[in-house]
Amino acid sequence: MKKRTTSFIFGLFILMFIFFILITVIAGLYAFRERLPVVGKGAVAIVKVEGVLTDTSREIALLHKYAESPIARAIVLRVETPGGAVGCSQELNREIAKLRKRSSKPIVASMGNVAASGGYYIACAANEIYANPGTVTGSIGVLFQTYDLQGISKKIGFGVNTIKSGKLKDTGSSFREMTPEEREVLQATIDDTYDQFLEAVLEGRRTELARAYLRRTVQGTTATRTTDSATSPTALSPEEEAKAGQLPREVVKNYLRSIADGRVLSGRQAWELGLVDRLGDLHDAADRAAQLAGLRGKPYLLQEKRRVTFWDLLENRTNVVSRLVERLGVALEYRLSFD
Repeated sequence: MKKRTTSFIFGLFILMFIFFILITVIAGLYAFRERLPVVGKGAVAIVKVEGVLTDTSREIALLHKYAESPIARAIVLRVETPGGAVGCSQELNREIAKLRKRSSKPIVASMGNVAASGGYYIACAANEIYANPGTVTGSIGVLFQTYDLQGISKKIGFGVNTIKSGKLKDTGSSFREMTPEEREVLQATIDDTYDQFLEAVLEGRRTELARAYLRRTVQGTTATRTTDSATSPTALSPEEEAKAGQLPREVVKNYLRSIADGRVLSGRQAWELGLVDRLGDLHDAADRAAQLAGLRGKPYLLQEKRRVTFWDLLENRTNVVSRLVERLGVALEYRLSFD
């Protein structure tokens, strides 16, 4: 009897141990469930760039994470932004360009509803750009705005006393008229920043822009691209292809400048002008990224979910106030504006 009891307890212990091992394995599999479908074949990582650009450190960190990941074989940038601050747009653009040189992983940009100004600045660093036909894009240029609060301040008897180290230190003040000298200084800064935008686009898309220029000048403006296919531009002859590669940089830059006057474009218009490679949605861009990476079949999409915290909600609630405060200072932006 005692021997049976001992055997029963031992058997029960073994069952409990096996059960514990099973639970541990299941928990481990659940924790790594995102990796299971891609074992042995890789995946396409999605990095979202959303909202007005004020800080791109999170997106840069994700890019580096997926560039170093053995699972992610390609990256798709999902661009859903009207643009924003010049500095962070340039930072993300440079990181994309550096990762393309250091890593063999292709980076494809996918434009959502809006990918304008700073959003386009970021996208043009990718290997290829996809846009929906109705995507709002373009708006290539630099924006500087201040509020004119002189009328309000006079009505309520509110003024500002300014002590400054130089005559241009309070340039952009909302409480007085801007002087001609201040306008000239700001315009020079804007022109320089605008030229940086043009150079970034040329760096990423010179060949595509040269081809578009030849289509519009050699073949005629009506023969820019075939309208029945989002993947096949009107073919250039071998002679024209060779000429496109030999076009002087300044010629291509002048063509870009002619379409980079701040105008808003649809995705299809941008495609016809050489600013976009193909028309298609996020899944089309992911399929193309997988193809460039040498993956077969439908790719598994790897995406990090962002947790919404109380502070995120609070930030959204105070966004209007924060933007008003930012506008009271001097700020250059690559941003689409309907203000």
